[in-house]
Amino acid sequence: MSATINCTGRSQMALLPELQTEILQSFGLHDDVVVSVDGIESADLGFLQLIESARLHAAQNGKSLRLATPAPAPLRHLLDAAGLLAQRSPDTLAFWCHEEDAQ
Repeated sequence: MSATINCTGRSQMALLPELQTEILQSFGLHDDVVVSVDGIESADLGFLQLIESARLHAAQNGKSLRLATPAPAPLRHLLDAAGLLAQRSPDTLAFWCHEEDAQ
């Protein structure tokens, strides 16, 4: 069974410790954690870094972290600005975009 974490509104640096705790607790109870990002209105680089770190942590510990839906426009703009989509990494595109841009 998976756990779902809902991220809505503004995902800013001040909220990251709470989100990090929620992700780690979910990994303690579940092998699969789903992050719902479709309600995010804005985010900062700290949010992207936390999600990327959680994704690496999951992979290194036999867990799975995935997005419920492809990243919405506010996250896509941030991903572009951060250069994460410019690399066209299949893993990155699969995670953030659900491979919709892989072609």
